[in-house]
Amino acid sequence: MKINPKFYNNLNLCLDKIINLMASAVKDRKSPFHTPLLSTVDNRNKPNSRTVVLRQFFHKKWVILIHSDIRSKKITEIKKNKNICIVFYDEQEKIQLRLSGQARIEKNYNNAWEKLSTWSRRCYLSNLKPGSNSNIYHSGFNKKYSKIAPSFEDSEKGKENFCCILCKIDRIEWLYLSSIGHRRAEFKIKREQNDKIKISKQWIIP
Repeated sequence: MKINPKFYNNLNLCLDKIINLMASAVKDRKSPFHTPLLSTVDNRNKPNSRTVVLRQFFHKKWVILIHSDIRSKKITEIKKNKNICIVFYDEQEKIQLRLSGQARIEKNYNNAWEKLSTWSRRCYLSNLKPGSNSNIYHSGFNKKYSKIAPSFEDSEKGKENFCCILCKIDRIEWLYLSSIGHRRAEFKIKREQNDKIKISKQWIIP
């Protein structure tokens, strides 16, 4: 007989599990939660999704940080419509999260640029705008840095193309898959004065 985890029938433990999975995924590149799916709304009012990297998770504020090239389409879309959805799924844990909220763009939140290695910074040194058409295959990297990292001085040139996407989460939908019965729940995050957070919890039908 299958033994379900402690959080199976406990909303508080479900929330603890969410925090643990997301917090550990920031540094664990092998975690499926390290690369969630970010959805924005395009100028035709249609969803537009792409895989991103979870860079930071401020669980006390329920804010997620993602890096981006400021020239990318998702930045344009967020500036026009700040509503976003982020989906996480871990096949081994059998857990899916759907987070909805609002995003804002900041150039260098929490010194994010300074924390990048020169190898990572090369992504922002391209003269080509992300999503640009090309007659040949292209990595987007400056040819000079296709196999080597730029010097620190050269890497600093990429800062003008770098930005952060801060996603303020206001709703989490939790789904745990189990052969003896799935569990689904909703967590609503309410922000009060003095940045106090209140979270309401509710079971919902899978």
